[in-house]
Amino acid sequence: MAKVRLDARADAIGAELSSYGQEVTEEVKRVVKAAGEDCREGIQHRSPKRKGDYRKGWRSAVAYE
Repeated sequence: MAKVRLDARADAIGAELSSYGQEVTEEVKRVVKAAGEDCREGIQHRSPKRKGDYRKGWRSAVAYE
């Protein structure tokens, strides 16, 4: 049976967890941005149409990252 150093194993596990965390963070950001865009489109669709300025004025932006 091959012996593996404990600190090397810990480093490998830490690297994998870090990589997984970055992947999850990127996916969550993508999903939240898409949900914000869907919400904005829904609000624009239900806004009054008289002149259209109010309706066109809705924006979505990232407030905190």
